[in-house]
Formats: sequence, C-alpha cells, structure tokens
Amino acid sequence: MQNVRFSKWLVLSCLGLLISMCSSTSSATEFTADMTVTIHHDNAVQTSKIFVKESRYRMEQVEDGQEIVVLVDQEQRLTRVLLPADKMYVEIASDDMQSLMNDPFQAAKYTETIGEKTKAGVEKISGYDCDVYAIKRDGDDLMKLWVAKKLNFPMKIEIPGKGGRTMLLEKIKTGSLEDNLFAMPAGYTKMDEPGEREIELPEWTERIASAKYVEPPFEQMMLDEEILRVKIESGKGVKVSGTNKITDRSAFMAVPFKDGKPINEPTMYLYNLSNEGQTWSNTFKLTPYEADEIVIRVEEGTITLKLEAIDVGKQESVSAGNELKVPVKAGYNIDFRLVNIIDGESVCTVTLTKGGNEVSEDVIGPKDYRTYTLKKKGESKKNTWSNSSGADEFIVRVEKGEILVNVSQ
Repeated sequence: MQNVRFSKWLVLSCLGLLISMCSSTSSATEFTADMTVTIHHDNAVQTSKIFVKESRYRMEQVEDGQEIVVLVDQEQRLTRVLLPADKMYVEIASDDMQSLMNDPFQAAKYTETIGEKTKAGVEKISGYDCDVYAIKRDGDDLMKLWVAKKLNFPMKIEIPGKGGRTMLLEKIKTGSLEDNLFAMPAGYTKMDEPGEREIELPEWTERIASAKYVEPPFEQMMLDEEILRVKIESGKGVKVSGTNKITDRSAFMAVPFKDGKPINEPTMYLYNLSNEGQTWSNTFKLTPYEADEIVIRVEEGTITLKLEAIDVGKQESVSAGNELKVPVKAGYNIDFRLVNIIDGESVCTVTLTKGGNEVSEDVIGPKDYRTYTLKKKGESKKNTWSNSSGADEFIVRVEKGEILVNVSQ
C-alpha cells in the first residue's frame, strides 16, 4: 500500500486546533465545487473535488495515481483519510498535525489563532461576494482568506511568497447532498493512528548524541546539517526562532524527542525560509511527560538560531474527582494544555463560569464537545478558547485518571 502524502498547508508546525476559531467553516450551506491548489514556486496545480454540508465536508483527490478521500466532521473534530483502492483508512483528530497539513480549511482556522486577523475588503470570487481577511503575525503576512458571505465558507485561501500556495474553489453548485457522502463506508480496515505506529528514524538522528545542549537565552549561527539540543524542563517553555541568512532557501527543524525518538514525524516540524531575512518561530510548552528534549537541525542553508524562555502560565496536576479553577480576563484568549500523567486513561471536561454561573452551552458548546479523553501516559491535547463571553473563571474537572493542566492568557 502506498503512503499518504500530505500537502503542507500549515504556515507554522505547532500543536493545536481551537474550539473558538473563526466560524468561516463551522456551518456552511450545502454545495459541491472544484478545488485547485497552485504551488507558487513552480506553478504546479493540484486538483480535487469538495462536497460541503453544514459542519462536514469531503475532499476527493488523486496523488501519484492513488485515490484519496478526506472526510472531516468539525463537530466531532475528526478527520478520516480513506484509501479506496486498499480499503484502508486513517482516523485522526482534526487538530492533529497531519490533519492540518492535509486540509487547507483547518490550516486556515489554525492560522487565525496564531496571528492577527483584519478585514481587508470585499471581492467577488467564483461568482460569490466574499469578505476578505488578512492574517499577519509580527508584521509578516501569513495568510489571506476570501470567505463567501452566502455560503459561509472560504472560496480562496492564499499563503504568500515563493514557498506559498493558493487554494481556489470554482464551479460551485448548491443543492442538497446525501449524508452517506460524509459517512465512513463499510468494509474498510483502520490503520495505526499517528503516534502509535513506529516512526522511521532518518540517518541524521545518529548524530544527535554527539550534539551539544544549549539553553535560552541563546543566539548562534547554524550551518547546513548542524544539530543543537534543548532540554525540556518542567514549568518552562522555549521559543525557537530561525532566520535565513542567505539569498537562497534555508530550512530547519525543531523536533521534540522522547527517549531518543521523535514524538511525531520529523518532517512535520520542518520550517522553510524562502527569502533572505525571513524568520519563522515556534513556541514549545511541552512537559517532560511528553518529550525530554527539542532537537534543532539545519536541513539546508544557513540560519541564525534564537532561543527565548517562555512563561508557561499556571500548571498543576489534577486527579479524578477534583477540579482546577483558574481566574481569567474577559476579552483575552484562553490557552490550555492537558497532559495525561498516568499509565492508564484520563478524562476531563472544561468549562467557563461568570459570577459563579456556568456559561451557556450555546456559547461554549455541549459537554461532549468539551470532554477530552487521553488514552496513554504523555498524550496531550491543546486548545484555545475565546473569552468573548466575559467569563471570569476557567475550570477543568477531571473525571478519571490524573491530568497535568496548563492554562495561560
């Protein structure tokens, strides 16, 4: 069976998808469309078909002669990648890195949470009036979105620059769609989930043991194939930044490792810097339960590496039958991370209160949507909630096991 290749739609390989991201794909009118993705550096075009029904959508494409179907259920926060020829499928959370890399719409929602989104006008795309939004971070253009007012769905998504790409929906046809288009078909065998299958170690990992450890604050030029390491310590976070120092492309990766193995595919943490002076960064708030070090390697070119210490916010372990209450400020996003710290399964529910009363489910979603199940030690979930409701307290209630909770604003 061939491997599934994932299109790199993410502009930042960081963890997390959020409950209160932009609503542009949360509940759309039913329609079908042709989808094209143009790769900027060589103008290569990838084509596929998309079917949208409220909070669910289906993408069909062919890569290297292999048919691939992607089913996304945003209410369940679940993505399934089907290989019809082999009757096999992968099931992953929509906030999983591979899901984000494969899905321009979820990648767009994620990008909104790491940058500043502003309305840039109104344009007509594929016959539909669209609100245009620009997303920037530290002055850099991350992404541009064209969201159809009538369909409540992005018609166009653009990542600028030579290393970017543009997604466009065309030939839109509205009308009722059958539910079975979005359901898991019978007769398929489930493949190992990401994180459960063995990760093949690239050759360069053999040189990690001889690489030196550094700690923030730190700044140094790194050359092609050079490796440095950063230890992960409890209660401490680190921001890793790389700046391209040459006129050609540079690329580097910052990969979390646990017990000598990467916690995910190393290429998921690869950052491409197309232009001289271009900088990319990632903030790691990992715990020793998840990883014990971050390995930084220059894949190509020359970069200046910069490490900064980051405040991870309130962090506390909570066992079954107990809850953690954290005061929060109205109008500021709430970032939280949940880490299973026992060998068995842990389960918790999160909520917001205002003046001692729980915020309505119409605002924060039903309990099932706010319940997190962590099946093994070291497994984590990260999310961000908007506090537009004016809540003054964020609560994590642990129903089973024991969870390390990290909350910050």
